[in-house]
Amino acid sequence: MRELKIANSKNLTGSKEFNHMRITNIDHYLDSYKCKFDYYKSPFEILAELEEKIKYENNPEATILCSYKPDGEVVFLLESIKEQDDLRIVEYRFENFVS
Repeated sequence: MRELKIANSKNLTGSKEFNHMRITNIDHYLDSYKCKFDYYKSPFEILAELEEKIKYENNPEATILCSYKPDGEVVFLLESIKEQDDLRIVEYRFENFVS
């Protein structure tokens, strides 16, 4: 798989290309999330954490843990990295919550 690019055009000098994240089983992830108190992160805060971890990675990790509470993690597994319409798409699958 190719590495991420850095723009060299006049208006975008120094801008970095980033990975586009997809969750292959997003409905299952959202349906599995049953936390309703602010002790827990929202499901979208967790996805934002996952995106920050993979956004500029040329070789994203096969397994990524994101915190959903102080003593708990959400497990995401890398499924694929592919090119589509000149975008680098990194697909992860929600696996489970662990405490």
